[in-house]
Amino acid sequence: MTALYAVALAAVALSGCLGGEGGEPERNVSNFGEGGATDSRLLAHVSAALRARPAIEDPEGWSEALAYADLDAARKQLGLPSDASISGSGGRPLLLSFATRPLFRFSSAIGGRPTLGPLSDVLDGRRIALAVGTNFAFSGPGADEISAWDVLVLRTRQPFSEIAGLLRREGYEEAEDALLVADRRPPGLGPHPPTVPFPAVGDAGGGVVVFAGSPRAARVALRGANAELTETAELLARLSGAGRVARGPSGRCVVAVGLGEEAKPREGELVVVLDRPPRAERLLFGGRTYLGLSRGSEVTFDEATAEGDRVSARFTSTDKLNATRLPVENVARPYECP
Repeated sequence: MTALYAVALAAVALSGCLGGEGGEPERNVSNFGEGGATDSRLLAHVSAALRARPAIEDPEGWSEALAYADLDAARKQLGLPSDASISGSGGRPLLLSFATRPLFRFSSAIGGRPTLGPLSDVLDGRRIALAVGTNFAFSGPGADEISAWDVLVLRTRQPFSEIAGLLRREGYEEAEDALLVADRRPPGLGPHPPTVPFPAVGDAGGGVVVFAGSPRAARVALRGANAELTETAELLARLSGAGRVARGPSGRCVVAVGLGEEAKPREGELVVVLDRPPRAERLLFGGRTYLGLSRGSEVTFDEATAEGDRVSARFTSTDKLNATRLPVENVARPYECP
């Protein structure tokens, strides 16, 4: 049992024993298996940055993290206007919950009223169509921490000229290649640090905007519209759902673990891709029910099934306020590698 798992149990109690530029931009859409239409261009931009970044050391062995939120699809499923704000009443708490994971924002009903935070100073949430970020944490440590190689790629109906103007007000300056960069020197050594936490922002065209933790990461991502997807991004593309999250590889037998779900009906699928023949009984969450984050809510997983190189389990949720956690937020290993 990890420290992260112990902390998660305090918030998510288990009901059973764990042993049991203006206008509408066009999408570069591809179909992957049963996952349906996916904006593969955004995943390619992010994959380019993931492939270029230096190797990282993770205490649990995971090397990649991705979150994907199709906010236009979620708005439609929730019966909200196509230009509905991400925050607010009605179905918006769930919409916000889907959005904040790729946007690196803390989002939990337990923590009060989460918002887009500093990003709301430059981004019009009503016009964000889709977001992909190198993040997986739904809440808690890591949910709003941005490193030099983290990237956030948006498809938005907000013109980049408008975003750029607001960034300049925050102290961003234009580099020779038109990238907007901010000096992060401490107060007293120059301009105050920018409000927006990403020090590099660029226009990829077609309504696609790249935010990055460093100019180098931004430039790599901006050039990556046709980059080959990483294995984690490939799984994310194959999943169904308005909200998706994935991690991988784990350094053991797990190539990637991902979860995709709909805003309405509240259902989805957990998938683990392996480098060896799968065994359904090794999936920790198969056939079990857990308490959701909202009081009285539950997440119920069907019995796991194994096919090809993966093991999976469908699930339903009665939590109407919060997206479902990826299992690795609760336990280090959702699948027991031999």
